[in-house]
Amino acid sequence: RHDKAPLAAATGNWTRWIEILRVLEVVA
Repeated sequence: RHDKAPLAAATGNWTRWIEILRVLEVVA
């Protein structure tokens, strides 16, 4: 079965990475 769960997980990780990058930019 190819559900949208993997896609949702990927987008969730992507949003987390964006938040991390923003924090790193603020720290830098």
